[in-house]
Amino acid sequence: MNEHVRTAWLLVVRRPGLLALLCFVPLYSLVFFTAVRHGTDPRLAAPVALTAFLMTMWSHAVFVASEAIDHDRAEGMLETLLAAPGSYTRSLLLRITATATLCLPAAAEITLIGTLGFGFPLRLAAPGVFLAALALTFAGTTGTAALLAGLFVLVRGARTYQNALTYPCYLLGGLIVPAALLPQPLAALSRVWFLSWGADLMRDALDGDPAGALRRLLALTALAGLQCLLGVLVLHRVLARAREGSVALHA
Repeated sequence: MNEHVRTAWLLVVRRPGLLALLCFVPLYSLVFFTAVRHGTDPRLAAPVALTAFLMTMWSHAVFVASEAIDHDRAEGMLETLLAAPGSYTRSLLLRITATATLCLPAAAEITLIGTLGFGFPLRLAAPGVFLAALALTFAGTTGTAALLAGLFVLVRGARTYQNALTYPCYLLGGLIVPAALLPQPLAALSRVWFLSWGADLMRDALDGDPAGALRRLLALTALAGLQCLLGVLVLHRVLARAREGSVALHA
């Protein structure tokens, strides 16, 4: 196992609070599935389960994975790591990705609660398309976490921005209401947001073979790739400025 990934998992062992979302997800799922049970269409259970998972994945990346660099600074290690001969940017990206994967078991939790606890049939009609869209959406979300990690170095009070990125992104991603129902300027912005494409494609893959799946996967690949590229470039640039002394490193 790569030493940077191993370091990330050691941090999980020493900071079990990183796993807190796996305790919260069942509570959220109970609320969502109870609402579906008292609704009129049990077929909504699968899209609701998907929404719960995507909200978990996004919030975990925004609030946990993005704080890897903030942890290094709080522990007084940031200056040393930046001065080390190895690539701190690469190390940080591997740690962010490893930490972000902690959201994946939430999918199993949500599925078990829906099937065993409520008796809802949560099935995948197009598993190949679903898993491809999930992988691309996860990559874009991890790229967002990398972008936020750079923000933690560059901006004081970055947690204010961190908090502000939660519900607006849920809206733009079509997780709370369909993106088509948003006001026109927001709906247009949603159509160039990778989370919206990923959520729509996975939602359609639950019901059957999504129309235009290949075209939509290519679009999602481009949008998620751009998000990852932006995250890496911003993080690399911020760390370069920190090495030059242009950014204060003290906590």
